[in-house]
Amino acid sequence: MPPEPRLAGRRLRRQWVKRNLLSMLAGLLIGSAWGVGSLLVRGSFVPFGLLLLYLGVCQYGLGGILCLALGVILESALLFGGIVGWAQQKLLRGWITSPKIWIGSAILGWGVFTVAIFNFLVSLSYSPGGAIASGLIAIAAGSGMGYGQSRQLGRVIAESDRWFHLHVAMSVVSVIAISATELLGRPLGLSFLGSNLLIILAVPIYTLLTGSLLAELTAQTEAAVLDSAG
Repeated sequence: MPPEPRLAGRRLRRQWVKRNLLSMLAGLLIGSAWGVGSLLVRGSFVPFGLLLLYLGVCQYGLGGILCLALGVILESALLFGGIVGWAQQKLLRGWITSPKIWIGSAILGWGVFTVAIFNFLVSLSYSPGGAIASGLIAIAAGSGMGYGQSRQLGRVIAESDRWFHLHVAMSVVSVIAISATELLGRPLGLSFLGSNLLIILAVPIYTLLTGSLLAELTAQTEAAVLDSAG
C-alpha cells in the first residue's frame, strides 16, 4: 500500500490542536493517577527523594516531604511527556525521521520543566536563589526540548530553527509570567489562584502557537517542493 500523504498547512493545524489537547488532557489524568498511585501503593520514586536528601537539595522534615512530592511530580510529568510526544509524532509522520527522538525529547523536556516550575513556585516564598536556579532549569528544559525536536524537523523542513526559538520564548515568558503573578497576587491573596490559572491557559496557548508555526512551515515546504517539481 502507498504511504499516507503527510499532513501540512491548515489540515495539520486542525489535527494538531485537536489531538494535542486530547493527549494533554489524557496525559494529565493518567500521569496524575500514576504519580499518586506510585507514592501510595508502590513508593517507586522514594529513592529519588532520598537522593535529593543525600545531596542536600532538600532538608529533612518538611523538606523531605517536598522531595517525595518532587518525585511524584517527576514520574507524572515523564508519563505526561510520553503521551503527548507519542500523539505528536503520529501527526508528524513524513516530517520527522526518528519518532523515538521526538518522544524522548518530549519526555525529558516536559519532565524536567514541570519539576523545575514546581520547585520555582515553592522557592519563590523562601529562597530567591533557589527560585532563580529553578527558573533557569525550566527555561533550559523547554528550550532543550525545542532544540531536539527542531533538529528532527530540520531534516525535511526549512527554517526549523523557528521551532527552537518559539520554545525558548515560551519558556522565558512562562517563568516571567509566573513570577509576576506570584509577586503581584500576594497582597491580594491571589498568587496561588493566578499561577494555576496561568498553567491552565498555558496548554491551549502552547497548542495554538506550535500548531500555527507547524502549519506555516509545512505549507512553505510543500509549496517549495511543488515549485521545484514544476
